[in-house]
Amino acid sequence: MKKQKVYGVILIGLLVAIGLVIGLIVYQFTNGDDGKVIVDENQQQLYKLPTNATEYQTLLFDELSLALKTPETTKTELAGLIVKNFVADFYTWTNKKGTYDVGGLQYVYSPEILNIHSSAKNLFYVDLSYLMTQYDPKDLLEVESVNIKYVDPEANFMYGDTEFESYYVGAEWTYVVKDGFNEEVYQTKGYFSVLVRENELEIYRYFEE
Repeated sequence: MKKQKVYGVILIGLLVAIGLVIGLIVYQFTNGDDGKVIVDENQQQLYKLPTNATEYQTLLFDELSLALKTPETTKTELAGLIVKNFVADFYTWTNKKGTYDVGGLQYVYSPEILNIHSSAKNLFYVDLSYLMTQYDPKDLLEVESVNIKYVDPEANFMYGDTEFESYYVGAEWTYVVKDGFNEEVYQTKGYFSVLVRENELEIYRYFEE
């Protein structure tokens, strides 16, 4: 009986923790009503710019919005823009609240959001909450530019029983140089798999160098 109570307490704790993580992700997607939004022809939201986006994030979001409105834009070009927007948000810390506030999730394939969020908070974001107690948040990482090195259009893959059109994208980026914080020790290159689902391109995997 005592063991059952202990297991019950552990289970409740796990459920609460999962609920908090999911709640934070939902908050990131819905926080604020004044942010820029990209919708499809049916007025369904595709992507939304965070209300606390940096100037560079806003610039890239506007580029993506324009590209989606331009019939001549290729999927290869869109895949590169999706990666640029993801990188600019994911690898920027100046507008984050802590380790659990992972950026760029709106550009992620929904079945992979929890996996990427969990991986990020245990790896790239693991020290963010601590660093925010040691530095002014505005002095932390801020992506300055993103350069797409290549896009491989022949990267189709199976997810479950479904085959998706997919693109493999290589990217490099730089950070704004800040006094007193060494941005040179952080990741500046990565590889991203972008799938095409209905009208939307989404990241489902990312890899470090």
